[in-house]
Amino acid sequence: MSDPTDEQLAAVIRELLTEPREATWFEFKNNNDDPETIGKNVSGLSNAAALAKKPFGYIVFGIDDGDHRVVGTTVRLESKTIGGGERGGQDFTNWLRGLVDPTPATLIRDFTINGQPIGIIRFPAAAHTPTAFKKVRYIRVGPHTVRLDRHPDLEEQLWKRFDSTPFESRIALGDLSPADVTNLLDHAKYFDLLGEPAPDTRTAVLEQLERDAMLVRDPGSRWSITNLGGLLFAKDLNEFPGLKRKALRIIRYTGTDKLHTERERSVTPAPGYAVGFESAIEYITAALPASEYIGPAFRETRGYPPAAIRELLPNALIHQDFGVQGAGPVVEIYADRLEISNPGAPLIEVQRFLDHPPRSRNEALASFMRRINICEERGSGIDKVVASTELALLPAPLFETPGDNTLSVLFGPRAFGDMETDDLIRACYWHACLLHFSHKPLTNQSLRKRFGLEPSEGSRVSRIIRKTLDATLIKKASDPGVGTKKWAYAPFWA
Repeated sequence: MSDPTDEQLAAVIRELLTEPREATWFEFKNNNDDPETIGKNVSGLSNAAALAKKPFGYIVFGIDDGDHRVVGTTVRLESKTIGGGERGGQDFTNWLRGLVDPTPATLIRDFTINGQPIGIIRFPAAAHTPTAFKKVRYIRVGPHTVRLDRHPDLEEQLWKRFDSTPFESRIALGDLSPADVTNLLDHAKYFDLLGEPAPDTRTAVLEQLERDAMLVRDPGSRWSITNLGGLLFAKDLNEFPGLKRKALRIIRYTGTDKLHTERERSVTPAPGYAVGFESAIEYITAALPASEYIGPAFRETRGYPPAAIRELLPNALIHQDFGVQGAGPVVEIYADRLEISNPGAPLIEVQRFLDHPPRSRNEALASFMRRINICEERGSGIDKVVASTELALLPAPLFETPGDNTLSVLFGPRAFGDMETDDLIRACYWHACLLHFSHKPLTNQSLRKRFGLEPSEGSRVSRIIRKTLDATLIKKASDPGVGTKKWAYAPFWA
């Protein structure tokens, strides 16, 4: 990624000169380069920039703070040192970065405007937590830099600002040239998935990405890529330090446990979710074992329902909790099952996945993935997952919340007699849920059909229904419908 040129930095300063003089997220100075003052100002201006919804704060040397004239400066930031002694002073840039927390991606540059020497320090706005200098947090109040803890009203506003900024809207990479953006994001895939022709100019491409919140425009014709843009359309998530651990992992094991890894999909580069979705589906489908099922009359080969995989994978991507550090979505393929997990417990109980309206932590991500038809318009698609497994006579899917994660499991073919009691109860419950949305009750006959059993095996199904009643997952239907036998059932929540 390219640093801004002197001309681009000059353009930034010209834009700052048009801002109101009482703006709190930048400061003009002549020659006062006291290191302690600069450190406090970096903290105060960074926090003020967050409150002002600006991507960066600035300290500019060589501009008169009164009338905003370019007067030049004697300060030389790039060669500035702190202290002295036999070994010489400490580099100012390293000194500043070492005392500001979180450590900012600070740009420090000396250049000229109209022949006048100028110095600029640019640093990101605070994100997630207030910026501190020497473990003290500051804020700008008018022209003054003061301790943040002495202004609890501003401190409260700042924390609310962090809490109210969705993860997708936060900056993944900033201070990028137009060429940087198009090198990092697969903009051709973006227009392809939208079914729109790509614009003829790079400027038009960037403006469209900005309209869809993939980018934020910075001063001086520079750009920032949001987390939304990076997550969906990164050519390589490894280029985004805050997102690389969110790349999709796919692991295949040789048996039914984690003891022996056959292979892990190692994709370099690691594409964003929209860019790499189809290739991930293809890889998973090819890696799944084909199972032979012995039916009542003949053998047949059955696979995992593609519709179920296409619903569960987007769910894991969309509903993950991006606040969980160092974790991302994982697909694990075993000899007898497929597990898809994501960090973050679901926002609704797993037993209510099928009947509750969908809720997402990441609405911008979900909305755009609906636009490009990676997930369906009305939500989770769990009904498709359940229906497709029933149609294939597979064990019912399992949804769990181990620790602070959400786990979805699809099982391979298994004969009715080989299913555990929990498998049978789970299948009965989800079957009742699915029928309820078709305004039908669960009956002995419908459950026999779901398991592919003959009418003579009705007593076995009756035992399953009784066990599911005992587990309080179903209840007798209050209105079984005209012509329906009295032994009809509905989900417990119906």
